[in-house]
Amino acid sequence: MKNQFDDLAQLIAEFSQIYADYAKTYQLSFNELHFLYYINNHNNHAHANEISKRWSIPKQTINSIINKYKNAGIIEVNNDPDDKRKKILSLTSNGQKFVGNFVDELTSTELAVQKNHLKDFAELLTAFKKIKDDFKVNLNK
Repeated sequence: MKNQFDDLAQLIAEFSQIYADYAKTYQLSFNELHFLYYINNHNNHAHANEISKRWSIPKQTINSIINKYKNAGIIEVNNDPDDKRKKILSLTSNGQKFVGNFVDELTSTELAVQKNHLKDFAELLTAFKKIKDDFKVNLNK
């Protein structure tokens, strides 16, 4: 029996490469794209650990990205009034302009493709979640 996880891994890698190539057009790394995309799409209010967990980006990489974009005037870092141990990451006005350029284009493309494949997308997400959950349970036995 063929191991279809190999095919799945290859498709995921190819999909990731499409995003990485897109990121390069804006002089961004794959991780930087996800980092800035997340802040933009979470009402300009995010925590580093949320981004790290959501996109599987190592915390050390997140810290490097924070320093790079803080020094470039793209993001600002403030204390979280609800949890003094956390910092709130938000885009500056220059950051909003910079990120808006690629997030709007990326999101409109994603939504257009999604619209063209609504049924397929719904079935894919449902099936993929079931497979992921089953894999996790069986791997941890």
